[in-house]
Amino acid sequence: QTPALDGLAARGVRFHQAISPMPETVPAHAALLTGRHPARLGVWTDEHALGRLWPSLPEVLRKEGYATGAFVSTLGAGAHAGLDRGFGVYDDDRLPSPFPVGAEEVALMGHGVELLRRMLPDPASWPFLRGRSDARTVARAVRWMDAHGDRPRFAWVQLSGGDTADREAAMVALDGQVAALLAAVESGEPARDSVVVLVGVGAGDAAGGGVSEARVRVPLVIVPRKMRVVEPDVRLAVRLMDVPQTLLDQLELDLFEQADGSELAGFAEGTKTRGYATMLASRRATGDGPPALELGYRAGRKGSDTMVKLRLDPVSKEA
Repeated sequence: QTPALDGLAARGVRFHQAISPMPETVPAHAALLTGRHPARLGVWTDEHALGRLWPSLPEVLRKEGYATGAFVSTLGAGAHAGLDRGFGVYDDDRLPSPFPVGAEEVALMGHGVELLRRMLPDPASWPFLRGRSDARTVARAVRWMDAHGDRPRFAWVQLSGGDTADREAAMVALDGQVAALLAAVESGEPARDSVVVLVGVGAGDAAGGGVSEARVRVPLVIVPRKMRVVEPDVRLAVRLMDVPQTLLDQLELDLFEQADGSELAGFAEGTKTRGYATMLASRRATGDGPPALELGYRAGRKGSDTMVKLRLDPVSKEA
């Protein structure tokens, strides 16, 4: 029931052991946009914001002449988290707006919503502040891509996948949104030379679950621009912070210096035989007290896709 997602996976490289170093929205996206571990960035939880010390992927691409636009559905990925660096347009507006994407009025409205969010004692209880529909996010992203069809574009679109309990219906709806985005990416004559990345960031309540596999292992599919794909099903471990280096490599641009991530072409081309180790961190519920930080380390052996994970219990301090 998900032909767009299935088609994307069929023509891309599927990474079955992609790992989010921290399964919370802001740390995971900070790793995704900078190529660095959230611990290095100082972004340990959703209460932290990405600073300006390290360069981000959209900053590099904007300097290279790309139009850069971000379109986000959820409150957690709003501009207040510092994820807007390098984007010419960062569209996290959660109120209906008649203005075109990127207009000054959108930015002013976004500031107003952010001020309201800070003033309310429990902003999460207000649905319109919590997020907007994926359909609205995709519609605005498509309009922006169509408007910038005359130049290279870097679009980041963050979707919630819906908050309905019916996961089957949510996946069908998500598939429709992905189909609309892919049509916008591939529009124009001749067909655009593109790289497409579909990735998750981890899931669950930020204050519970720790570094369990269900939280840190995420989907990752890359449809490359230039890659001699020998192995489309990569089962060695890779990480979210490997995505920026891979994109820079595919676009034939200089890779980040002093980055924690690496480019992933070697896994698909069969030249890399050892998965990447990852330090993990997440909050875990501790009964009636505040959540505690749980640490972990995930590593494997050369030539094997079997992973070993060490987890430190935050309450007993036992491994």
